[in-house]
Amino acid sequence: MYLVHWPVKLKPWVNYPVPNEDDFEKLDLETTWAGMEKCLEMGLCRCIGVSNFSSKKIECLLDYASTPPAVNQVS
Repeated sequence: MYLVHWPVKLKPWVNYPVPNEDDFEKLDLETTWAGMEKCLEMGLCRCIGVSNFSSKKIECLLDYASTPPAVNQVS
């Protein structure tokens, strides 16, 4: 199973454990999810899912996902 682990994107130079609010960029989840679906189609994994997504983010994902996430792993 491949997971989108955190629904965030950091700026390229951020390499410390606790980022500041200014260190985040807008996440293009639609493109990311399309890549996950491609991995599934290519047989690189059996399932795709998400981790640490809010219900609002999952609802947004379902608006364009061809394959819904198999799981939302919350840690």
